[in-house]
Amino acid sequence: MTRLCTSRVITMDLATGQRWAEALTAPSELRDQWGQVIARFALGSLRRLHMVNADAHPGNYLFHEDGSVTFLDFGCVKRYTAAQVATLEAAAQAAVIGDASRLSRVLAESGFTDKADPPEPELLLDWLREALAPVIAPQPFIFTPQFAAALARTDLSRSGRHSDVISKLTVPPDFLSIARVNLEVTAILGALRATGDWDAIRREPLEDQ
Repeated sequence: MTRLCTSRVITMDLATGQRWAEALTAPSELRDQWGQVIARFALGSLRRLHMVNADAHPGNYLFHEDGSVTFLDFGCVKRYTAAQVATLEAAAQAAVIGDASRLSRVLAESGFTDKADPPEPELLLDWLREALAPVIAPQPFIFTPQFAAALARTDLSRSGRHSDVISKLTVPPDFLSIARVNLEVTAILGALRATGDWDAIRREPLEDQ
């Protein structure tokens, strides 16, 4: 198990803490701290270690009064290459800065879209920017259950308002875990109603995560 604070990781053999149901009733300031730690854990694992815990389930978390979180159960871990992580970061950066052409090119070159019949770049940009709203919107951003539910309905739905984009996407199998983890973490942060400067967390140097 791993206990993660804002700036350090501590491994240990035994930990106790609040479970999920109790954590949901904690003061908002504490829930904000926990949410920020969870976000750093998910993003930092991918960027630093090139892996994700593919079972982001709050039942595997212990919450502590100092704002730290202990993460349990690493039986489902997905590893990525440096090139795959670079692709994800390049796509996210293109979406954040609003560069539709660059985003379209990155996703085509990495196999997410057909170079011969790609989605319209501006529609593709709109789709990904909606998923990245927590880092694009004015900060601080508040996660809500409503936002998490809306994202789950539109992220990969062929019947939603992004159907023209989704119908032309082919997510490479290796990246399916990333899509699932993103939805799971979003649901957790939504349930916590966590508030934070998520863009600042995204831009934190690797050595500080």
